[in-house]
Amino acid sequence: MNVERTMAYLKAKGLSYLLPAVTGNGKVLGTLIDTLKAKSSAKSLELRKNQDPEKRQIAADSMDMFFEMVKRNLPRLSPQTQRKLAFNMFFNHLTLGQETRDRYIAQHGEPPPFLLVISPSMKCNLKCFGCYAAEYDKSKELTRDEVSDVIRQAKEDLGIYFITISGGEPTIWPHLFDILEEHDDVFFQVYTHGMMIDDAMAKKMAQLGNVHPAISI
Repeated sequence: MNVERTMAYLKAKGLSYLLPAVTGNGKVLGTLIDTLKAKSSAKSLELRKNQDPEKRQIAADSMDMFFEMVKRNLPRLSPQTQRKLAFNMFFNHLTLGQETRDRYIAQHGEPPPFLLVISPSMKCNLKCFGCYAAEYDKSKELTRDEVSDVIRQAKEDLGIYFITISGGEPTIWPHLFDILEEHDDVFFQVYTHGMMIDDAMAKKMAQLGNVHPAISI
């Protein structure tokens, strides 16, 4: 590790243990998240200064949305999820990932995406009126190996350690927890209707720590 990466590692590790202690204090938590957002946004804008203004604004809005989501949901997460969110995002995604993104920018002349959305299957146990996924082909889905390879490429080639899993209904895809366990260095947001999340599944998510269910109905 170089000095800068070592310092980033220590800060992220410290933050991962600090968060569970401060999430009960809304004022302290808000100040902490706002400080992290300001630093990350400034660095992102500097990297994108030569990019099309519309694309730059989309990236800025996405980052703002992410930090607001963190501020709103963090107090409700398990201590392990708080620790994983802090380390996977602020070291893996924003430090290791940034090194990869810098290489991508040097090669391609513009930044890669900030996050990745994967829909491994369009199958769902419901058929809700107005759901976009209801119109998609249900007969095919990605294998565990295919999804794992996409995630590996996202990390190695694009510097992405924040991934959204959508669908269909991700919790009925049989390999979901295998992928979460295999890619422990990634933080996953899973869009789900929530009906399959019983006490056992909720406990498993809390223990893994690198997954946050986003209820979508």
